[in-house]
Amino acid sequence: MDKTELWEAVCDRYPEFKDDEHIVKQRARGLRRLLEQAWDEGHKKGVANGKALESMRRDAERKKHPFSPLWEG
Repeated sequence: MDKTELWEAVCDRYPEFKDDEHIVKQRARGLRRLLEQAWDEGHKKGVANGKALESMRRDAERKKHPFSPLWEG
């Protein structure tokens, strides 16, 4: 989920937010839930990206090593 998709999800729930001049009033618990959701989504995506990068790095190292065919077989 990117920032545009997150904003669209918020606007789906609160259509009045589509108006840039709308004044938003929100309880602290609502703001906390919104921030927690954004954090959780970002953390999940970051962990997934980190695992993918680590896997790519390991694959690249195996291909560079001259004896890698012996280890794979």
